[in-house]
Amino acid sequence: MTRIACLMMQREETLLLRPWLLYHGYLFGFENLFVFDNGSRSAPVLAILREFEDLAVNIDMTRDKPADFDLKGEVIGDRISEFKASQRYDVALPLDCDEFLAIKGRNGITCNRSEILNELQRIDANGVACRTERCLDNRPGYLDLFRYVEHVKSVVVVREFLGIDHGFHEATLADGQQYGTTA
Repeated sequence: MTRIACLMMQREETLLLRPWLLYHGYLFGFENLFVFDNGSRSAPVLAILREFEDLAVNIDMTRDKPADFDLKGEVIGDRISEFKASQRYDVALPLDCDEFLAIKGRNGITCNRSEILNELQRIDANGVACRTERCLDNRPGYLDLFRYVEHVKSVVVVREFLGIDHGFHEATLADGQQYGTTA
C-alpha cells in the first residue's frame, strides 16, 4: 500500500481550510496531512487548526513570517526530504488550500477515493515525479464553479525527491530523468 503525505501552507483561509482538511483527510487520513500556518490570527482559522490538530493533523505554527511564505517550496521540500530520510512516505502531494485533488477517471473527473489511491500507487510504482497537464480551478464562495487552467502541479515520489519550486509546479529531477504523466 502506497503511503501518501499531503502538505500545504496557508494563512487566514477562512472559507477553504475546513473543506480542504476534511476532503484530504478522507482521502489520506488526517495523520497524513501536514499544514504549515503562515501567521493566521483570526479566531475562526485558529479554531479550525486546533480542531484538526486534535484529529491528528500535523500543524506547524512556526512558519509565521511573510519571508516563510516566500520560502514555501523550501519549507515543504524540507519536510519531504525528512520523509525521504525516514522512509515514512512513498508519495507527497504539495498543494495549496484552494486545490483539491481529483483525477480523470473512467467516467470523467472523479474524486473517487479508490481511483485516486490507485493512480497514486501507479505513480509510486513507476518511481518518477509526475505533473498534471492542467488543473481545475475553483472559485471560493461559488458552488460548483470550476474552470480548467493551464498550469501544472507536481506529484512527488519521495524516494526520488531532490527539490520543488515555490508553487509546486516543478519537482527537481535527476539528470536525464523526465516527468511522468498522471490523470
